[in-house]
Amino acid sequence: MNRIPDGGKNFGCHTCHVDTQVIKDRNPFGKDYENIGIKAGDQYTPELGKLDSDKDGFTNDQEFAANTNPGDPNSKPSGQRAPSNTGDEITKAINRGKTIFMNAKLGKSGMSCNNCHIAGGTTGGKAMGMDIPTLKGAAAEFPKYKAPAKRVITLLQMNNMCLTMMVKGNALKLGSDDAVALAAYVTSLSNGIPVQVGAKK
Repeated sequence: MNRIPDGGKNFGCHTCHVDTQVIKDRNPFGKDYENIGIKAGDQYTPELGKLDSDKDGFTNDQEFAANTNPGDPNSKPSGQRAPSNTGDEITKAINRGKTIFMNAKLGKSGMSCNNCHIAGGTTGGKAMGMDIPTLKGAAAEFPKYKAPAKRVITLLQMNNMCLTMMVKGNALKLGSDDAVALAAYVTSLSNGIPVQVGAKK
């Protein structure tokens, strides 16, 4: 018991076990401790602390700090809002954006964004006799002036220009989940590239 943060004073054997008479009958935290803690020399590790073993929206560290059971989803800090897992939400948005990027049913042309920006936008190509650049680094240049629009536009507006002009589809409502997801995917291709607003290629 002294190997876990509260020393077992709050829930005793039920911190890890569903049935204290059946050692192998472990709750979610007990299973994570078995797979991680025991293999790490039978100790509570930082990795264990960051997990949300019982999937109630709170990490094991947060549960121990609040004197709630990290192995029981019905035992969780009261009066606290579960933190959003921003990393997961961003990943979901990027994946959704990639699906939109590859969708050949976005418009009437039978084309997807990937027809012009091939290999998921990571490689340049040609379309309608024009050289199409890679999208790597593209998001880092916005907002920028675009001659067809005759004004400075955002990345989301640029995406809509491509959708309406090339794909022959409808513009996505700015701020909608689909518009943001597509922008998130295109932006992900610029990770690590310095921002140069208005840059010209």
